Amino acid sequence: MQNLDCEKNDECDALVLKPIITANNFGWAALKNQLRKIFQLCEQNDTGILNSSIPELQKQDPSLWAATVMLVETNQVVNFGPATDTRFTIQSIVKVLLYAYAANHLGMEEVFDHIKCRGFAVPYNSDAIVEGCAPNACLNSGALTASFLILNRVHPDLTSWYQVFLEFQAFVKRICGGPIKCDYETYLSEIATAGKNRTIISKLQESGAIPLQTDCEDILQFYTSCCSLLVNTRQLAHLGLMLAKNGTGRSGVRILEARVAQACLAQMMQAGLYEETGDLFASTGLIAKSGVSGGLVAVSHKKLAVGLFSPRLNAYGNSARALQFLKELSCAFPAIQHWTEDNFEF
Repeated sequence: MQNLDCEKNDECDALVLKPIITANNFGWAALKNQLRKIFQLCEQNDTGILNSSIPELQKQDPSLWAATVMLVETNQVVNFGPATDTRFTIQSIVKVLLYAYAANHLGMEEVFDHIKCRGFAVPYNSDAIVEGCAPNACLNSGALTASFLILNRVHPDLTSWYQVFLEFQAFVKRICGGPIKCDYETYLSEIATAGKNRTIISKLQESGAIPLQTDCEDILQFYTSCCSLLVNTRQLAHLGLMLAKNGTGRSGVRILEARVAQACLAQMMQAGLYEETGDLFASTGLIAKSGVSGGLVAVSHKKLAVGLFSPRLNAYGNSARALQFLKELSCAFPAIQHWTEDNFEF
C-alpha cells in the first residue's frame, strides 16, 4: 500500500503530494496536519445564516463544524470535529441517491427520458421544465420525478410509499454505512411547508412528465422522508468515495453500474450547488452536492472524497465553511484539479 509523502512546492508554497512505497507513516501524518490547518482556518468563518425555509432547521447549532476526507487509492480516512457524533438531515444530497437508485434499477435510458442533465444556474426549488422533463436530478423537480419513478416503476408491487422508503433506506445504508434513520421532526416540519413542491409536482403533471392520475401526496411524503434521513460527514464521504470509484464502495464491492455513477457526477457538475456549481468546479476541479441543513459531499475523480457539515449557509443555500474548505483544499493540493490523472500523484 502506498503512503503519501508531502513536500513543498517552491513556486506556489503549497504542499505537493506524491505516492511513495515506505514502511513509515510520515507522509500520511503530514497530510493530516495540513488538512487540520485548513479545518481550523475555516472554523473562524462565521458568515452565513441558518436555513429559514424549514422551521426545524432553525434549531441547529450554528457553530457546528465537522469534516471527513477519504483517499480513493488507499482508503485512508481522517476526521475533524464531531464528524461521526453529529448527525444532520441529508436534505438535497439525497437527490443524487434517488437518481442513482432509479437509474440502477430502470437503466439510464428510461431515467434520461424523464430527467435531463442540463446546466441551470437556478435555485434548488426552480419549477423550470425542459422538453417536458425535469432539467436536472439535483433540482427539486428532478428529485420529485425520480421519486415518482421509484414508487411507480421500480416498486409498483409495494402497496405503500413507506414500504418503498424502507427499501430506499436500506440502499442508502449500503452506500453510506449505518445507522441511517429518519428524523421525523424534520419530516413533519418539511411536510407542513411543502407548498412549493406541490406546485412543482402539479407542473410536472401538466407537462406530462408525471401522469395526471399519480398520487401527488405519496410522492411528496416519500421524497420528504428521504430528505429527512440522518447522516454524518463520514457517511457523506462514503457516498463521495463510491462515486469517485465509479460505483464501487470502499470494500471493493460494486454498488452502482459505472455508467450510473458517472451520470450522477454529471448531474452534480451541472447543478449540484445550484447557481454556484460552475464557479466551484472552475476554481477547484471538485464536483459537489449540498443540502440546506449544511451538509456537503465533494468528489475529486479517482482521488479523494470529502464530507462536510456546517449549518451556516450563504445566499445560494450552500454551507459557507464547506465551500471555503474546498477552495483551501484545492489551493493546498492543486493537483486534485487534474482530471486527466487517475491516481493520487501530485
